[in-house]
Amino acid sequence: MQDLSEKVAKTEYLKKNNAHTCGCFLSLLAVLFLLRGVAIQCLYPPLEGADEYQHIAYITYVLENHSRPVFGKAFVPTSLYPDLVAHPHCYYDCQQTTAIGCLNYNHFYTEKAVQIGAPAIPLYQAQHPPLYYLVSAPMYAMIKSWFGFRAAVYTLRFINIVLAALAMVLLLLPLSRLMNDDLGYRMTALAISLSPMFLIHISRVSNDALAMAFAGLSLFFLLRLAESKRPILMALFA
Repeated sequence: MQDLSEKVAKTEYLKKNNAHTCGCFLSLLAVLFLLRGVAIQCLYPPLEGADEYQHIAYITYVLENHSRPVFGKAFVPTSLYPDLVAHPHCYYDCQQTTAIGCLNYNHFYTEKAVQIGAPAIPLYQAQHPPLYYLVSAPMYAMIKSWFGFRAAVYTLRFINIVLAALAMVLLLLPLSRLMNDDLGYRMTALAISLSPMFLIHISRVSNDALAMAFAGLSLFFLLRLAESKRPILMALFA
């Protein structure tokens, strides 16, 4: 009987120790992710992210119209045009914004960017649900009024990096319970956290980071409910 008690106590100790070690490891990955995210902003110009100007236009639309845009009917607010023209654009964005005077990187620094018109640009990112844009709009408006357009963009980007770091921890945590190989788990988690395209994609103004954080929180609470052995609550949550 005493041997059984000792085995149970040892098992519980190992579980707590492994959980602590895993928590420290994931915290380290999150800190490294945040540092890399901040560093990459030094090389990541405003509006360079995929469809980033469209997501900013969504926020601007919400601020100006106090409603969500309707896909197929909404357009990029013309009040945003001067800020779009004032920055260089990647190839595909420039195809959509050339009519208002936007230039790509090959011409922006050798020619003077001037707004030449105000044709309507479809707000095709209106396809997204409004939660992220409703939450981000007050912060964007406040920072832009105080420090300008670029500061507002970089502020939203940094918030996304923090949300992505949180999501990464919450989504990698269950993986430690599925993999018996501790070294294999750490190498897998390290590879995911160091994925360059993941960081670049998440380091722009968009709703992806919030969606990931929501998914991570949902998975975390779902697993906690599973451990509590309450099938009714688990089914309701799922």
